[in-house]
Amino acid sequence: MLVVDDDATLCEMLEAILTDNGFDSRSVRDVDSALSVLARDRFDAIVSDIRMPGRSGFELARAVTAHERKAPVVLMSSFGGERAAALAREAGAADFVSKPFPPSELVRRLDRAIGTREAA
Repeated sequence: MLVVDDDATLCEMLEAILTDNGFDSRSVRDVDSALSVLARDRFDAIVSDIRMPGRSGFELARAVTAHERKAPVVLMSSFGGERAAALAREAGAADFVSKPFPPSELVRRLDRAIGTREAA
């Protein structure tokens, strides 16, 4: 899993959650770094915040979709609710989760996104 968030503490927490649930994970702090890593390495899924300095998680989802990368994108945000979820889908994200969320919710959504992508 690739975790993209400008909050270092949240990245560490998400990496721990993912590791505890059997996923290998790595994190970066911005979209440009994510795209650079994605150009070199493959990931089963990407978890990204929407609001970050510079480019947004929406832009990351669009870039991943445009390059036909196999990794589904799950976007997350504390802002926007249903509107953010709709925008996430329009940007090509596989799913959206509102912060704060229980760890099990993120894991469930990632499992579903990976399963959906593998079935396609």
